[in-house]
Amino acid sequence: MLNSNCLAKQPVVQHIIDNLQLSALEYRNERDPDVIPYVHDIKIELIEVALGKEAVDLNKRLLEVIRPYVARLSTLGLLQNRDYQILSPPDLLNSR
Repeated sequence: MLNSNCLAKQPVVQHIIDNLQLSALEYRNERDPDVIPYVHDIKIELIEVALGKEAVDLNKRLLEVIRPYVARLSTLGLLQNRDYQILSPPDLLNSR
């Protein structure tokens, strides 16, 4: 059974299958019975690193560039009550 995440990627996967001229593809994840013996515990440690001064300055400049576009999208009702400083590229693309 495919979940919604898999279905969203289906066109991309089909494009790869077509380009590689594959006749069959089998999808497995870490919960499949034939994969479980090979999956080990994974430890993820998040280490936050502060941005350097140059990155902070660049981020400020980029925010100034997108501000008028976000204002226009908000005026059109496409971005409702959104803080433009936390918008992600997908947020902006989805508002097209």
